[in-house]
Amino acid sequence: AQVRNEFEKFIRVLEAVPEAAVTWQPAPDVHSIGWHARHALEWTYASTHVMIGGKKAEESLYCLGWENSPEVQAMAAHPGQKMEPRFSAQELRHFAHRMMQSTLADLKSFPAERYYEDRQFPWGKARLLEQLFENVCRHLTQHSCHMLALNKAWQRRRTA
Repeated sequence: AQVRNEFEKFIRVLEAVPEAAVTWQPAPDVHSIGWHARHALEWTYASTHVMIGGKKAEESLYCLGWENSPEVQAMAAHPGQKMEPRFSAQELRHFAHRMMQSTLADLKSFPAERYYEDRQFPWGKARLLEQLFENVCRHLTQHSCHMLALNKAWQRRRTA
């Protein structure tokens, strides 16, 4: 239930972003709302579906981060390249819903004992339950906050 709640809150934040704000960057080296949305959703998918679930990445992943990790590079659409995506608000919302369904299905498929496994990740060894909380719930919330702040900056930029 918590994962569904976090996704639903994330999607509500995304739905409140005007189309023109999605790709806006306050400076060339500051990521857009679209990047934060894709990154959070892609990372949830990569960590849950691929790393923990052991399935093939069927989605094109552009904004993963951890570019130096061979495990992450193997999933990336453009390994080692930092990309600022130009997806529309509608494309991002569709992607968010697809990632929510994929993640919920993956979590449902995991046997309960898997949650207590330890696994080596690019950033270190960790228990799967802890990583699921970190990579899904906390990470979605973190990037929701980035999206809220950027949307506020975009709105104020228009009136200044």
